[in-house]
Amino acid sequence: MWGYQLINGAYGQTPNNPPALLQQLLRNQFGTSAISVENRAVPGATLEDRIAGSVVYDKPFSVSIAQEPAKIVLLNFAINDSNPGNNESPALFQNDLLEFIALAWAQGKIVVLEEPNPVTNPVYANLATYSLVIDNVAQTMNVPLVKQYAYIQSLPNWQSMLTDGGHPNDALYAIKAQREADVIGPIVKSLLRN
Repeated sequence: MWGYQLINGAYGQTPNNPPALLQQLLRNQFGTSAISVENRAVPGATLEDRIAGSVVYDKPFSVSIAQEPAKIVLLNFAINDSNPGNNESPALFQNDLLEFIALAWAQGKIVVLEEPNPVTNPVYANLATYSLVIDNVAQTMNVPLVKQYAYIQSLPNWQSMLTDGGHPNDALYAIKAQREADVIGPIVKSLLRN
């Protein structure tokens, strides 16, 4: 998984983070411990950072993905990207998504895009636009999509499930992980057959 925010309202990672939960859900579903979900998230990173290998990454994505043994790559960026202080416009974000997909496909990876969860922090007021960019790229590129944004907004009092206005609590992480498993499970099933 690339791009997950790891801070659960404090400066630490909950053991109930989406990669750990997704791994458990998939292992339970398929009855095998051979399924591994690796957490490649870096707090505060943008997709532009990941592509370039700048700021918090030690190498460009083109190098990292060539060394990555994973068959499926789940991409969850947008919250940090939508922060005006990061200067990553929706158009640049779209270009970065397309580049990420192309680089991953060139290495034979299956790419799955994921919408961000909504947030209440006004700094990220444009987040819905970035979520729509993800939707459009997924549709255009025929990439599987984990839809989170509108679904979470439809939950009663969803705002109370954010520990700090941006990061989900464990209950919301569990919801997100189940929705990831619903999309990724059929892909894993297909891979296990081969």
